[in-house]
Amino acid sequence: SSAASDVYKRQITTKSKPAALKSLKIEAEILETWSNDNIVKFKYFKQYFNCFVLAMEWWQEGSLIQWLKGKDEER
Repeated sequence: SSAASDVYKRQITTKSKPAALKSLKIEAEILETWSNDNIVKFKYFKQYFNCFVLAMEWWQEGSLIQWLKGKDEER
């Protein structure tokens, strides 16, 4: 199996409605502490000059654990 993780990014501009920013901040807080087989690593939540960005490493196909078990079985 040659699956790999992807980086998921969600961003909004600083001109977005306050409710959208609040929603993104809540999402970042949850993802920072939440355990999910598809989330390899929470990367960051940053504010840049004109936008806010949330980024995490995401496993698309099943979970990282499933992929590692498959690799063990191939050996």
